[in-house]
Amino acid sequence: MAQYFVQGSDNMMYGPVDEAGLVQWAREGRLCDRINDQRAMRGLPPSAPRGLAMASCILMCIPYVNFLVGALIVDPIFVGMLQASVNELVLVTARQSQPAYAA
Repeated sequence: MAQYFVQGSDNMMYGPVDEAGLVQWAREGRLCDRINDQRAMRGLPPSAPRGLAMASCILMCIPYVNFLVGALIVDPIFVGMLQASVNELVLVTARQSQPAYAA
């Protein structure tokens, strides 16, 4: 099974964690905070959807509503927004780490 590490704003590496642990971190908002910290370090505005992570946690506690609203609507939106935020962060990080070539 894949293992993941997350670098915090304190430059500490957190993990290893499996996919279930990563999902739990996301729902607790910890992953959103770490992504937003990394975005701020690279001059990007925060965009990880912490509010949707909280909504997903709340919906998990309500039977039937969790499946109808949470799993089918809120969770896919949350995952898509989180992935878009990480994709932008990776793109900016790759651009900043490329060496400048002299002509």
